[in-house]
Amino acid sequence: MSDRFGMAARFDTEHAALDAVRRAVEAGWRVDAYTPYPVPGMAAALRHRDPWPFGALTVGAAAGFAAAMALQVYAVAVSYPHNIGGRDLIAWVPFTMPAFEMAVLSGVFWGIAAMLWRNRLPRLHHPVFNYPEHDRAGQDAFVVCVEDTGEDFDAAAVRECLVRAGGHMVREVPR
Repeated sequence: MSDRFGMAARFDTEHAALDAVRRAVEAGWRVDAYTPYPVPGMAAALRHRDPWPFGALTVGAAAGFAAAMALQVYAVAVSYPHNIGGRDLIAWVPFTMPAFEMAVLSGVFWGIAAMLWRNRLPRLHHPVFNYPEHDRAGQDAFVVCVEDTGEDFDAAAVRECLVRAGGHMVREVPR
């Protein structure tokens, strides 16, 4: 593993940054963009998947519902069986409300956990913070960083791609 995290450049316009991202993605490099506001088309150019973790929400909700139902059935029919008023021991209708609440709570919990995991959070320090122009990405500049994945990273080709797209202050970002 090299001491270089990647190569970053500052762009003055969103169109130049978007063009740089498209070129870098087409070249097969792993790219990230830092902008002062959401740029229309940037998520598609970065080829981000749908940001909502539906799978974790669905599985979490189903698991929460099943766990709540199983807990109630065990408590009422197995652990402490009492036949009150001639009703069945396992009457599923009164169990649905607590099970629904557990499904919602579990789904939200696993959805948030999946979102944090997928976004690689919490991360208190990121190597791109070492890029001198990164502070301006929150104000008036657009920063595009091409990550060094190690296998086929050609620093000269990345530098040329970023400069050709209109990048300024093209620098290597240390790890």
